[in-house]
Amino acid sequence: MEETKEKIRMLVVDDDEQIRKFIRSIFEDNGWYIDLAENGPQAVEMVRKNSLDYDIALLDVIMPGPTGLDVLPELLKYGNDLAVIMLSGYAEVNSAVESIKSGAYDFLQKPVDVDILLIRVEKALEQRRIRKERRLYLVDIEKKVKERTTELEAARTATIFGLACLAEYRDEETGFHLERMAHYAVALAGKLREIGLYRDILDDEYLNLLFESAPLHDIGKVGVLDIILRKPGKLTPEEFEIMKTHTVIGARAIEDIQVKVKGQTFLSLGIEVARSHHEHFDGSGYPDGLKGNKIPLSARILSLADFYDALSFPRVYRPFGYPHEEVKEMIEQRAGSQFDPDIVQGFLECEDEFISLREKYQE
Repeated sequence: MEETKEKIRMLVVDDDEQIRKFIRSIFEDNGWYIDLAENGPQAVEMVRKNSLDYDIALLDVIMPGPTGLDVLPELLKYGNDLAVIMLSGYAEVNSAVESIKSGAYDFLQKPVDVDILLIRVEKALEQRRIRKERRLYLVDIEKKVKERTTELEAARTATIFGLACLAEYRDEETGFHLERMAHYAVALAGKLREIGLYRDILDDEYLNLLFESAPLHDIGKVGVLDIILRKPGKLTPEEFEIMKTHTVIGARAIEDIQVKVKGQTFLSLGIEVARSHHEHFDGSGYPDGLKGNKIPLSARILSLADFYDALSFPRVYRPFGYPHEEVKEMIEQRAGSQFDPDIVQGFLECEDEFISLREKYQE
């Protein structure tokens, strides 16, 4: 394997000590930093705490406790552009396919031929380098474009906010609901990044786009009849089915706009939050019944923010708002069912900021 200017950091995750030491001996000869983990939870903790970031991980599929397939999303969640190669002692086509679909770079069967392993690792590192350079390049381009289009972005933000207000005016949720939603979303996303989650997604540009797109979450309500939208009592099952269509209506409306203004990534987030902010982490939400990480990150964030705000202030169907502590308790009870547990954890880490925003932007 060719020499690299900077030392590579590798994590080997396998419950077999001999395999861990064998792989370490191969790559230490290249001057790499090699860390070993004997199970999934230990590996996740090492990736979460490693401030220097791992470049690549070799992850065993079959281990006591959480399997490699269980651990893979967690490693990718905390790892910054981490390349993961799955290892298995069984020829499992389904596992290989699922690994690649879940973000792994490659899948190798044990016992692994050393020459093949070296080639696959080199290839994974090269693909990781290209992906990282492309992402950084795009971020740089976006930054330069943004610097040159300040006035355009201001007009864009005002236009988005104006469109979103159309739905809010009809829903009698004017006040500062849209402002709160935008600030809640950014506060929550910023805290997730601070505690080490989704660092390769939650950069400054993403947070700016999330702030601009958050007010679009309920824009589809413009397509719901007033008799349903403004009904003071509980909706019938038939009326609720109609109300649920606002997610699809909103997403399609933004999609129609996106077709005419290609390259406007804020609209992509707008589509996500409009369509999926009522999806539940356990798959029981609507309109698509998405589950877990299949729900866009932006929508998982907005889902909690919308729930918090809806319960914190009076609505047409409820003449009062709940105190913060009661809303917090309801959110905690729904971790893993309605809400992503990681998003709930982020909320608990920044609840003081939510309280401050709730008080600042009173109805």
